[in-house]
Amino acid sequence: MTKEKDKDAILSNPGEGDFFEQTDAQGNKAHFVLVCALNDVEANRNFQNNVRIVQAQRDECRKLNERIQSAFTASEKEALAKALGTVETKLKENHELMNKTYGFSLMRNYQMVIEQARLLTQISDEELTKAKASADFKAENLVDIADGKKAMHIATIKGVAENQIFQQNVNLVRYQRERLRQLNTALGQTQEEAEKAKIQEEMKKSEETLIKNNDEMVKRYGYSLMRDYILEIEKAKLYAAITAEEFEKVKEEKAKAKK
Repeated sequence: MTKEKDKDAILSNPGEGDFFEQTDAQGNKAHFVLVCALNDVEANRNFQNNVRIVQAQRDECRKLNERIQSAFTASEKEALAKALGTVETKLKENHELMNKTYGFSLMRNYQMVIEQARLLTQISDEELTKAKASADFKAENLVDIADGKKAMHIATIKGVAENQIFQQNVNLVRYQRERLRQLNTALGQTQEEAEKAKIQEEMKKSEETLIKNNDEMVKRYGYSLMRDYILEIEKAKLYAAITAEEFEKVKEEKAKAKK
């Protein structure tokens, strides 16, 4: 699993300034500039919800255009065109508001750099009763989520690299679990004894590794593959992807502003 000592190798200085440059494994460079800081859970929730709204409106416009192209009658086309105009107007208004509020545009790609997040797990009424009876129960760790359900705040992950490490490790144990499922399926479909023995040996090693890594996740974060979790972003910065030319211009402007 990714360790704390490896964090500096994950991403080069994201979230630590107004702009940064990334280089992938193939040597391709990407450039980003800060457009917005989201400094609490509500702000992050609102942003994500607003992004979903404008993306849904964009998709609806695309679908309506497709329906207009395939419509058979003039009346059908007229009705669809009217509906399209209504959605386009709403999209234009919301898109302008998104740009003004967050510096967000559907025409660009973005990278959200998480600086702090909290990990929640939904609990049943029975689990809640048991938790309240515990000597170390803290009411402030109880969080209301959708439909009147409750979740327990089990960990706070602070730092850009730390959040990336957490996500990498979650992806790792999920991949290992899926690999075990694939091996089990392959075992059931294999007839040759030698091949079965080979698969069983790989399954044994994979299971041992998964158990070890899952135990480490429980110890480090309170996270286990046996439960479902909610990751709520508390602090994040939104960076827009820009061209190399735009990046150099931003650097020059920032350098001049410091003089």
